[in-house]
Amino acid sequence: MKLLVQQLVAEALATMVAAGEADAQSLPALADIAVERSSGGEHGDFACPLAMSLARVLKRNPRLIAQQIAGHL
Repeated sequence: MKLLVQQLVAEALATMVAAGEADAQSLPALADIAVERSSGGEHGDFACPLAMSLARVLKRNPRLIAQQIAGHL
């Protein structure tokens, strides 16, 4: 299941690149997208801290990056 979530996030990132919302060189490879089990179930079963790490690279608010990724899922 983690691999499926990882692949879906990678596809969302590819859609962001196609929409001009991110540069392909600044995005991580599939293997570098961390997907973890959530510590609490109130926010879902899995967590992906990708937006936090991309915030520095894309020079954007991590919440906005997370919303963009979620919008493309």
